[in-house]
Amino acid sequence: MSNRKIPNIAIEKINLERLEDLYDAMMESGKDWFNGGMIPKPDLSRDELEHMIKAFIALGEQDNTYMFYVLDGVTSQIVGIAFINQINRMHQIGNLGYLVRTNRTGEGIATEAARLVAQYGFEKLGLQRIEVVVHKDNVPSLKVAEKLGATREALLRNRILLQGVPCEAYLHSLIPADFGIKKTA
Repeated sequence: MSNRKIPNIAIEKINLERLEDLYDAMMESGKDWFNGGMIPKPDLSRDELEHMIKAFIALGEQDNTYMFYVLDGVTSQIVGIAFINQINRMHQIGNLGYLVRTNRTGEGIATEAARLVAQYGFEKLGLQRIEVVVHKDNVPSLKVAEKLGATREALLRNRILLQGVPCEAYLHSLIPADFGIKKTA
């Protein structure tokens, strides 16, 4: 049994009602989120952010992307975002991603948020494999994948683009059994 302290967080499907809170998080963390390849530029306007949220909501309605706010369990403040995207229904596969507000990194939030969203992917979406693709030098995110129990499978050449530059990334995977979920066809 681990002595790891589990952060008190919850996830909530992304919505426009929390636009201002997300904008505050992005204003604080935009440079870090941009450098990690998670947003298209470090200084999105409110209008651009609202447009992105609407696009993510539409992608959810198309069964392509499920994006969640990560909320502090006490204050309900947005402390991050986690998502499953690139869903392939033919093979029941999705891609897991996560980002945490700069002033809340190092608290275990990303790992717990990733765990909650992966569990959602297996239990609610019926996925049979969730992949986590991480830039080879992104040590914090590599640690999240490891703590999550993801299996590192390969180092992929030119797998991701960061600011337009092709980069190597590690491919990790999760399957329902990793979460104690028995999946039948």
